[in-house]
Amino acid sequence: MIPGADFHIHTRFCGHAAGTAQELASAAAQKGLSRIGISDHVPFPDGRWPEVRMKMTDLPQYIAEVREAQKSMVNIKVLLGMECDYYPLYSSYFKDALRGNLGFDYLAGAIHYIEPKAGEIQSVFKKIAGLHGLLSYTDLCVEAIESGLFDFIAHPDIFNLFYRRWNSNTERCAEKICTAAAAKNIPLEINTSGWRKPKILTTRGMRPMYPVPEFWEIAASCGAKAIINSDAHRPADIGSLFDRGADFASEMKVHLADKF
Repeated sequence: MIPGADFHIHTRFCGHAAGTAQELASAAAQKGLSRIGISDHVPFPDGRWPEVRMKMTDLPQYIAEVREAQKSMVNIKVLLGMECDYYPLYSSYFKDALRGNLGFDYLAGAIHYIEPKAGEIQSVFKKIAGLHGLLSYTDLCVEAIESGLFDFIAHPDIFNLFYRRWNSNTERCAEKICTAAAAKNIPLEINTSGWRKPKILTTRGMRPMYPVPEFWEIAASCGAKAIINSDAHRPADIGSLFDRGADFASEMKVHLADKF
């Protein structure tokens, strides 16, 4: 069944996407979706990693725009969310400020930054991180799942960008992530934006960035549930390739979560 909801959608506030909350909600309604979640990249109180996220000073306007879209849209339910780069330092910020004081409807966990060496932070979009990077990614992702802070984990197989070999190391990585997700009943995201991006060269040839079939085969064997999202960065991408995502989940024998 093709999902009627999309919970991974970005706005102009992150600096690398287009569209207001109202424009995004209207586009989703035109495509026949019944629910969406606006989930831009979370700002941090200390301004960390500013290249791809809104400023803290933009947060009130972001919230106001999403809340206004909630009120104005009649045929579609709009939720206020954030895609949160998990780092233990910010756990109380996610829990107490975003969920607590500000009343966010949901939070998506994600790992965009890893620590291959102590004190050395690196983006997952770097070409090389090696085994230390993969282990760092795995530990952070499992910790994010077990923290209970997040309603789903975005693109859990994004490590394919910096560790492009599929071997026993990636198998253990996938097993740890998927086992933790199944135990906590936290859905993992089949992110359709990987199919919209250029392919990358891996040890198994030219492949989409993600979803990674081998990862999702392990997810199925571990009993982890999936959620399909577009990771839209413009209104036209909302709900994009959901039919392919549903076919992929069926092929991988991964069950879709009834709700995140």
